[in-house]
Amino acid sequence: MSTIKSVLLFAFVLSFGSSFANSFLGVYLVTGNDGLRSGNHAYVTVNYADGTSSPEYRLPHAYGLSTGPSLPSKIALNKTVVSANEIKSVLLRHDGAPRQGEPFDTYDNWDLQSIRITVFIGGEEVEVCNKLGNPLVRFTGNLRTYVLSASPPPPANTTNKVKVYFTTGGDNLRSNSRVIMIVNYTDGTTSPEIDFGGGFGQNMVITRTATISKSVENVSAIKSITIGQDGAPRQWFESYDNWDLQALRVVLIMPNGIEKNIINESGNPLIRFTGSVRHQTWLRR
Repeated sequence: MSTIKSVLLFAFVLSFGSSFANSFLGVYLVTGNDGLRSGNHAYVTVNYADGTSSPEYRLPHAYGLSTGPSLPSKIALNKTVVSANEIKSVLLRHDGAPRQGEPFDTYDNWDLQSIRITVFIGGEEVEVCNKLGNPLVRFTGNLRTYVLSASPPPPANTTNKVKVYFTTGGDNLRSNSRVIMIVNYTDGTTSPEIDFGGGFGQNMVITRTATISKSVENVSAIKSITIGQDGAPRQWFESYDNWDLQALRVVLIMPNGIEKNIINESGNPLIRFTGSVRHQTWLRR
């Protein structure tokens, strides 16, 4: 093999290996009543716990963001992350400046209703932060950036991590619909809504990992789990999105990695979500 071919082959392998080793960031957005205009953009920068930062990444929403959930973005990070604790915060920046060639544009305001950030580690999607409000933040010409702090690690011998296994039946969940989970604790309090987005295919098992609002020692601290579905029409030709949930398993991930069932239910279907049936609560047992 010639020297030139050897160098080219080495460069290819090195480049492929580097990109393969890098981690990926997942970004899930829900827009409120004021959308992101087509031709304007949002960006994220990851601030690592070691004091370094990633480059700024543009979220691929070239055609704007209308009210409701957007398709998730999966971004290749500039370094390998082996734990969610390596991420300190994520900076979200909105550029709503008047577009070139559009003389009637003013600065574009944008209502961000919720945002969920995850990192893909070893084939598993691990939640970094999950924030929502009404709206969570309204971007304007005077407010263009928002920092999302990563959820802190739980105290020793406790956990705030859960994993949810959704099994879809014969009627799927559209990508622009979304699933919400609420944790109901035995002390009478409830967690904020945890937004899992949509796009759950027909006859598939979908796994999501989430950080709950309390660090607990065992499943006995959790009374029940509420699952809700927002399948409201996003396009003029759509009707409410029905969804068949065939099976649902929610587990608490203990500090030693063991999964302990909070609920484990199945049916045919377990529940069919419709415009009339939008949420259901299951007691721990």
